[in-house]
Amino acid sequence: LTAVRSLHPSISIQQLWSSMEEFPGRRVSFPNEIVDSFNNSPRLSSSEVVAVTSTSFEEDGETRNKLRQQSTQLRRRASLAVSLAHTLSDKQIQKEEKSSILKKIVNLLASRYDEADIKLVFIVIIIPCLLSVWYSAAILFPPQARDKFGLLLWDDGELIFNDADQPVICPRPSICSEGILQIILISTARMTAFAAYVFMGVTFLSKMHFTVHLLSTSYIRTYVPFESLHHFHTSAGKIFAGLAVLHTIAHYIRYIVRQDVDQLGTMVHISGLIGILTMLTVVLCMTSAIKRFKNSVGRFEKRLNTHWLFILLCIALCFHHWRTRVITLVFFGLWCLDYIYGVIFCTFSLEVVELLPLPGDSGVQMLFTNPKGFRPKSGEYIKVQLPWLTHGGNEWHPFSIYLRESTQRGLNAVQEDLRNLHRADSDRKESGDISLEEFIGLVLLSDFVDESIDAPRSLLVEEAREDLSNMYPTTQVFINPVGDWSKGLVKDVKEQKQLRACWVKGPYTSPYFVAREFSHLILTASGIGITPALGVMGQYPGYSRTKILVWSTRDANMLKFFAPLIRDAHLAVVFYTGKEKLSAKEVKKICLNGNIYIQQSRPKSLPGTIASIIVQFEKFLNRTRVETIEDIDQRNKASWCILYCGGSVRIRDDLRDFSKKSRVNFEYEMFDW
Repeated sequence: LTAVRSLHPSISIQQLWSSMEEFPGRRVSFPNEIVDSFNNSPRLSSSEVVAVTSTSFEEDGETRNKLRQQSTQLRRRASLAVSLAHTLSDKQIQKEEKSSILKKIVNLLASRYDEADIKLVFIVIIIPCLLSVWYSAAILFPPQARDKFGLLLWDDGELIFNDADQPVICPRPSICSEGILQIILISTARMTAFAAYVFMGVTFLSKMHFTVHLLSTSYIRTYVPFESLHHFHTSAGKIFAGLAVLHTIAHYIRYIVRQDVDQLGTMVHISGLIGILTMLTVVLCMTSAIKRFKNSVGRFEKRLNTHWLFILLCIALCFHHWRTRVITLVFFGLWCLDYIYGVIFCTFSLEVVELLPLPGDSGVQMLFTNPKGFRPKSGEYIKVQLPWLTHGGNEWHPFSIYLRESTQRGLNAVQEDLRNLHRADSDRKESGDISLEEFIGLVLLSDFVDESIDAPRSLLVEEAREDLSNMYPTTQVFINPVGDWSKGLVKDVKEQKQLRACWVKGPYTSPYFVAREFSHLILTASGIGITPALGVMGQYPGYSRTKILVWSTRDANMLKFFAPLIRDAHLAVVFYTGKEKLSAKEVKKICLNGNIYIQQSRPKSLPGTIASIIVQFEKFLNRTRVETIEDIDQRNKASWCILYCGGSVRIRDDLRDFSKKSRVNFEYEMFDW
């Protein structure tokens, strides 16, 4: 009893002995004083249990004499108690294992989606999947079951028993099944098919770009995270393919068991085989494994063209089954209507475009006046087609946009520095004589205090009186030479081979669209990923948002070119990692464009830097005594958002882990299609 009590401190003696019915032997009762003593006994460790039982059974003479008189019964009871203790422990372990599995599932969802995304997954995916699978399960019930349980069973049952008392389901030849094994296989095939319908719908609907862009400015955006739909698309597509593979495997095993080779020549099998092969091709061409072959099948254009094979998949599904045909035509038809709308009303011809090559072959600046009907917002992106390009003139490529035009000023700064290439080595040194924390303190005191009201200046939002949605008449795109298409563009522009006309399509909603939901923005970027950050800073001027830029770059020309645009940030922290150090004169000139702090090395910890910035701003703006990000009230954390754009998976993962631990909002855009 002591052993059981130590393993399960909360169990009462009544529960103990009532549980012993599952063991051989008869139940017994104890006097009340023993019951009270047992229920009030202290918790003991395993070593103490051994000591107590050893003393009770071997060392105490009086107890030993009593035990000898009732040895048979007591030994049986002791054995039963030990067995019960192990059984209860095993049950506890099983509960903990089940709980651990559930926790792992929850943690997996939490690692990929935030709270709003999880709610959407539950409403749009989990509930429809359960309903769809339950509808498919009705076939496993007897024919008369629907008459008795019409509210629960939404389709006719097909389960009967033959003369050999074997279960049989055979509503049509393609799914006839006899025996337990075949019933299990057809159940697997049927349920995976019905679950796949839901993921097929999510896959199509999440790529209705122009409908999404329209709804993203409506009240529906409070319930649907439109900025995350690309992640939903990729996940849903992979699960759709996985369910289709399980569906196919279950049917093939059933064909082998039934030795039903006649089904291999039917339209159901042929269309299904074409569909599964096409689906695997469509999904695999977008995986990271294929992307590694950048010079062959991994090229973006080849992968994108291969992805269009989903049209063949839809055609094959239309011949597979009448239900599959209806569901496919509904979702594919909605996507087609959205695509046609985008081609007709959201694709614009640009007659005059400024294409400006940057020194050092670091990229091309593209600028154009917004055509009628084209109403972009910073943080969005467009697709560009340049028909006159020597190679790839028929290809569409996505680029982030920004609207505030300061191109010529940045270009002049780069060109002036290039005319002064002969710098003395002694003139090169690390930027700044103060730490980042001290620099932030000076920025807060100089820019965020209004002495007239003795309060943070961010409380005064003059921009509320302005039209922020239509501030700039032009749109700019910066194209960095990282692929064959962009390198060819840089070459053609540099050689004056370009024409001025081109096509743009969009705009499209991006993860940076979520910036409007938050008061304080930390815009992190690496390389050319600064483009959407600049767009957001230009979209929300003044103190309508707190804008903090954290940028890592190794290109000095890019840093100098974008410096005039950085002035829109209340604080800009630049980690310059180029091989050739900037001189003190260059650093000073760049810093004249705003509150810019330049460190000519990588940060020791990017999440640590961001945490320090948030803490300092919170202490000043909200006048709270916090020392770490964990000390900040969650209501205040909810007003912060970290946005990242760039090509570094490591930075993205570090920031995502930091977001989960600190409970600060995080979104990212990598264009890693």
